[in-house]
Amino acid sequence: MKINKLFPVIVPEFTYEEDLEEIKESLRSERREQFNFPEGVETTCGNLHKNERFHSLVEWFEECLEEYKVTFALQCDRLDISLMWGNIAPAGSGVGHPRHRHNMSLVSGVFYLTGGVATVFHDPVYPRTMDCMEVISDNLAVRGGPIEKIAAEEGKLILFPSWLVHESDRHFFDYDRMTISFNAFPAGNINPGPFDYPMANIEVL
Repeated sequence: MKINKLFPVIVPEFTYEEDLEEIKESLRSERREQFNFPEGVETTCGNLHKNERFHSLVEWFEECLEEYKVTFALQCDRLDISLMWGNIAPAGSGVGHPRHRHNMSLVSGVFYLTGGVATVFHDPVYPRTMDCMEVISDNLAVRGGPIEKIAAEEGKLILFPSWLVHESDRHFFDYDRMTISFNAFPAGNINPGPFDYPMANIEVL
């Protein structure tokens, strides 16, 4: 039997090889508040990509985004970070990110500063859950529809299309779960049309 996998969602992973302790301390020193009520994940302002203390990490993110752009042959000059923020789920708190997507963005990233609970992605092919007859497969973890989990591992970065709905499990470990998330926007000349004149030219602030 030949199996054709139609419309797969590709989520690349990258690994940061440098020490993370200084970045963790920088994140801990940033002002944080709880914005995802009733959840209690603490979130910073979305301007960390303009903060000099995160400069080396941002440069690496930009390298990963360039590799992503080249790999998928995206017709834009570059992918620029438009928003970048830190998240801390306190030790033993039982909080997690609620189900969400990232609007006003093309590509999003989650960078794990620590281990902890997984990021949970939801199947975007929602019509498959609307059949009048549904037989649940033993091979699928079903919670409102099939899901896939990516483990939180220190130094791991994942990139995914911003429309992909996701959340995190509830964090009960005895240490803080720390991540840095970002959104990236196509920038420069985008989608060259007739006579190579671009359909848009965008500069991210």
